Amino acid sequence: MSRDCECARLRAEVLRLGRHNEFLRRLVAHLLGGVRSIITFLQAEQEQPTMRGRDLAPAVTARLTYIAEHAEGQRI
Repeated sequence: MSRDCECARLRAEVLRLGRHNEFLRRLVAHLLGGVRSIITFLQAEQEQPTMRGRDLAPAVTARLTYIAEHAEGQRI
């Protein structure tokens, strides 16, 4: 394979990925925002509980499920 051919393929791949770059940035930002909100929720519950301890795990599970489904495109 010639060097020119490899460069053209590389340029095409960079352009293809560039189109998805904004989508990936938004997706990662949503995921990080969701994780950060769970951390904040857990810290608040440690400082001043609003629910029973046994209800905490299901609440976190529900939040994680929502974040995962949103990232997978199941929720909009």
